[in-house]
Parts: sequence; structure tokens; C-alpha cells
Amino acid sequence: MIMRDYIADFKHNYSIDKLQFVTLTDGDSFRLGCMGYGTDQYFHDRRTKNTFIYRTGNDYKGTDNLLKWIEQTTGVDTVGFFICPNKHRDFDSAVDKFAGEYQDWDVKAEGYKLFRKEGGYKVETTDKSGYNEFYILNKKKMGIVSEDDTLDVQVGASKQALKGAMKRMGNNKMSQRKILQHFVKKVA
Repeated sequence: MIMRDYIADFKHNYSIDKLQFVTLTDGDSFRLGCMGYGTDQYFHDRRTKNTFIYRTGNDYKGTDNLLKWIEQTTGVDTVGFFICPNKHRDFDSAVDKFAGEYQDWDVKAEGYKLFRKEGGYKVETTDKSGYNEFYILNKKKMGIVSEDDTLDVQVGASKQALKGAMKRMGNNKMSQRKILQHFVKKVA
């Protein structure tokens, strides 16, 4: 919720026309406590003075709706990355979740082959997804160990210190390369 204001201020302060909002997710989120009418839940945006949908009925599209709100109120493109275990069930679930709706099994089967072979798969998102683009990255292929994922930086560190810490954090160059590869394609 707070990120939208940072994005809007950043675009305004630096006169930026095109901006990408990139998220790296584990796939699940906590629900917000929003006011509801029946089974629908809404939130009020004080900056735009409008009310936006958070959830309708029993859908679990709160994050997707928040991403659409960020896109609508700031003009950013939303790009997501999900680091997925190398399991068929996890991949299958992630494709449906981040595409915005159930995907045909044949499409997912071909995608799973790419996911295992190349270490990543671009999900074809729909209007129901909160993302403009979404990539599922193979955790096993990237060699990610969750204990090694700590970013050790002093408060107020310089850009150079932050850059060095990020390089040390990414112990596997292949994992950095795969994320960077998708990101560069999007920005270029």
C-alpha cells in the first residue's frame, strides 16, 4: 500500500515517463483488513480520493487488485518474479495463480519443460492477473539456498556499498543472470 506513494513521488521528482515496478515474491501474501459491503472489500485512496476494490466475494485476488491499483494510479508496468521449487505441482499452481486464471494443461506441460531445462518460464498473463509480465524461476536450477539470502548493509550505506553487498548476496552468478536477463529484455 505504501509503495504506490513512493512510486508516484519518484516519478514526479525525477520526471520519469516510463517506470517498471518489479516484485520478487514467494507467491503468498497476508490479507488486508478492508471495509466491506457484503462479501466485497474495498479500500479508500486518500491521494486520488477514490475507492478501489480489494476483493470480491471469496476470490483471493487482493494482491492482483493492489497491483492493478498501483498501475492505474502511477502508470507503471508491473513485472513479477517467483522463485519456484522444482516440483511439478508447485509450477502448475504458480502458472495458474500468476496468469490470473486456469491455463490449459498442454501449455503448462511445455512451460514445465522450459522451466526445468532453462531455469525459467514466462507466464502469459491475462486481464485477471495483477502483472503485465510474470516469470517463474527454477529454484533448483538457480542454486538458491535460503540461508545465504541475507543482505548485510549499514544504514545510510553508499550506492557502491549496496552494490557490493548485493553481489556478495547472490552467491550463484547463474541466478543473478537469469533475473537480470528477463529484466533487461523488459527495459530494452
